Amino acid sequence: MKLLSHFSLSILLSALTLVFLPFFGECAEIEEREYRSAAEQLRDEAAAFLSEIEVSKAAAPMFREKIRAALDGPGSVCPVDFAALVDSLDVTASEVSAAMEELKKLLPERDRIALLLAEAESKLQTDYAFRLKLRLENIDARISDADAMAAEILPESLSRFIALFDRHKGISCPKGMVFIDGTFCVDAHEAPNKEGERPATGLSWVAAAKFCEEAGKRLCEGGEWARACAGPACAPNRINMPDFNASACNAALNMTPAVGVYPSGSRPECVSPEGVADIFGNAWEWTNENYKDRYKTLRGGSGSADPAPTCENSGWGLPGTSRSYSGARCCADPAVQPPPSPAPEQTADDAPQTDTEKSQPPQ
Repeated sequence: MKLLSHFSLSILLSALTLVFLPFFGECAEIEEREYRSAAEQLRDEAAAFLSEIEVSKAAAPMFREKIRAALDGPGSVCPVDFAALVDSLDVTASEVSAAMEELKKLLPERDRIALLLAEAESKLQTDYAFRLKLRLENIDARISDADAMAAEILPESLSRFIALFDRHKGISCPKGMVFIDGTFCVDAHEAPNKEGERPATGLSWVAAAKFCEEAGKRLCEGGEWARACAGPACAPNRINMPDFNASACNAALNMTPAVGVYPSGSRPECVSPEGVADIFGNAWEWTNENYKDRYKTLRGGSGSADPAPTCENSGWGLPGTSRSYSGARCCADPAVQPPPSPAPEQTADDAPQTDTEKSQPPQ
């Protein structure tokens, strides 16, 4: 009887494999673009710049200390606090630029006051000389402060420093998206990215790509999707979240019944520390990856009976085909966001009535 049970189980698993084989491929064969974190790249480039100017003594100590503080602060947390790192480096550059401009004005002024002082002393103009000395002391103090920040820094070096982060200034993600590593934006929920609504399913890759494009976004690259799911290398999501399972993330295994699609965000245990919900399970998500020459790739598993759903699990299908459990999640490039639209001006007719006005009888 036990032999029959094992044999029956083997038949069942083989049948399930045959069912899924036409739609799922091997991860190793996916043509995935390399993912590189802009935050980590900025941190590493700033550290290399700091090392260079420390070895060559090509910058004032205070400038070097400011860069080191940025690297030891927002640059050292996990994941790197990208926005804070950019802001910190930008403030440092602004302070150095201001100090350099201050020196340009103060040094000639100091020479001019020194000549006037020498002339006043030679003519025994005591009161005038005293006032000039006070001015000279004030200028010397300001020069000392500016020199501590900007001494020995060539304009070319400052320009190279600014170029490290200048392209990242002010960029962020649209509302409803999560900013990952300063590199890309990913929808917090599966398409249509509306918490509390069931995600769209039955989408082909073509339909998914069109949906994202019409929303001003794009399908995620494979490396982006994998990073959003797995978390940063310094603190993978599996350390911070419950084990991925059907209970936590609405993902059915081959040995459990299909559970269907739940409303987005209805599983609070299935939200990454960075705020990405249901990226594992619920609906398969098309990505902008190629599998072999003809196919496109899906990621993440679903509430249907899928084999071993994990952040590394992948499926594949022809761009024009769909399944009942195939959905999407959109990504976008970070950018400077437009300011919010101003509220419409309130006319007299729109203004709320006061208690006195409400008590007046109609005319």
